[in-house]
Amino acid sequence: MTLFSLVQSFNMITFKNVLIKSTIIILVFLIPSCKSSKDSNKNFSSSTSVYCPETGTCNLETLTSKNLVLLKDNIGSLYPEIQDGNHCVISFEFKKNVDPNLQDASYTELVIFELPQNFDKNVYENQDLEKLNMVFGRLCFCRGQTGYYPIKTGSLKFEEKEGEVFFQLDFQMNEVPQIVSHIEGKIKA
Repeated sequence: MTLFSLVQSFNMITFKNVLIKSTIIILVFLIPSCKSSKDSNKNFSSSTSVYCPETGTCNLETLTSKNLVLLKDNIGSLYPEIQDGNHCVISFEFKKNVDPNLQDASYTELVIFELPQNFDKNVYENQDLEKLNMVFGRLCFCRGQTGYYPIKTGSLKFEEKEGEVFFQLDFQMNEVPQIVSHIEGKIKA
């Protein structure tokens, strides 16, 4: 075994450990909390995904009284952390259907963002998405193409009707391939 392949193996093991730890931290914070916030103008109670690609399963969660904070690890990779706060955080998860007998075949995409407190706009586009801390996560055994990335290109539309907020997100990632580029959902207020 050459020194180069030994270093490459070590880097892959380190990267895999960071990815596993980040995923565990995120999952711990994604446990739904339904208590209301004094500072929030909206108290959302539940969410429903109304669109999911046929190649997998989807889950949409509403996390109230939370903030989404984007951090960087010691190698400069972005990762989200959900903390107690005064916003509502939306977490969309797509899990691709894979053969359970295949090792390292799991594939997950995540979209996580904070809802605006006042819905002063019905459409958020491109650079406006940064105000919502919107991130795309691609978690798989995909060398060099896994991790979290800010969503910079797309549009998020809101419409309030009869105690529910409907949203539609269309986005494009330039950094990594993606399966999900369109998300629709409704949130009960």
